[in-house]
Amino acid sequence: MAVAWNFASFAVSLIAFAIHIGYEHFSLGNRPLIVGLHTALAVALGAFLLAVSANIRSIGIATSNHRLLAIALVVWPLMTGIPAFVVALIGAGGLHFFRRANV
Repeated sequence: MAVAWNFASFAVSLIAFAIHIGYEHFSLGNRPLIVGLHTALAVALGAFLLAVSANIRSIGIATSNHRLLAIALVVWPLMTGIPAFVVALIGAGGLHFFRRANV
């Protein structure tokens, strides 16, 4: 059952990521660099909020390592934001290329 929930959360995140790229590109008409930046910032914000949630949850647990969770406030957004920027930049660049080729 845990595998199904993990897969479902991954699928929902992937769909939200793709919708964000599509919205930025088609509705707002932003350039690929701006699309990548906005999408990566949204992903990094989500990772930061997840790290904040982990830190809040660790307050009630005596065995958790608070130092590592404090580091996660910086590391998790970087670990997710940088790859998200690269993928969104490539995806938006491809959309931009195909859109200009069809005009």
